[in-house]
Amino acid sequence: MEWISATDVPVRELFFIHAPAGSSHIPRSAEGCTLFLFYPEG
Repeated sequence: MEWISATDVPVRELFFIHAPAGSSHIPRSAEGCTLFLFYPEG
């Protein structure tokens, strides 16, 4: 899977690209999802 930099696309797009509807990993907060994706190695 390719990681997308926070500067490449808006936060909303990041959320939908990595956590589409039906995903079992959708968090209650979009921020929590994008923050996790911004730092996949952390």
